[in-house]
Amino acid sequence: YPTCTAFSKNRTPYKPAAPMLILMGENDDWTPPEACESLEKKMQDSDTPITLRLYPDTYHDFDAPGMPMHVRMDGEQEIDHAQLLRQIAETQERGYSRMESRQIRGVVNLSYPVLGANDRMLAALNVPYIERIDKKVNPSLDEVQIIVHEISARLSKLMGSSSFGT
Repeated sequence: YPTCTAFSKNRTPYKPAAPMLILMGENDDWTPPEACESLEKKMQDSDTPITLRLYPDTYHDFDAPGMPMHVRMDGEQEIDHAQLLRQIAETQERGYSRMESRQIRGVVNLSYPVLGANDRMLAALNVPYIERIDKKVNPSLDEVQIIVHEISARLSKLMGSSSFGT
């Protein structure tokens, strides 16, 4: 169940090592297929094409028999897929995410990627920032953001990334 968003909008062309077959549910609500459809079109004339097979009337985890569809938790908010795609695009453009928590008032979530060889994302550092209201002196949100950026850049360099933070 890939998320093809990063590859369909990537500045540098995606080049898989071999032809690829992606199997997805047509109604996947966790990793919507639109970005994979775009990537498939982009790669159709490539020497390593991508074939996307969408199964009609199916959702995420379609290959796990008996597994229920996504079950909403108490208090879980609806996801506006257009807004989510805009947030993903903005995050890709900036190289990080800084946004108010959708679950907890007063929390700002910071997220930076950890990149590896070929600058592929391996992981993400996610830090919830909560401002203290007592007299203890702590780093500001901007200072924490700088710290998280520096740590992700160091980890990326250790993992083989050649361009993070340049």
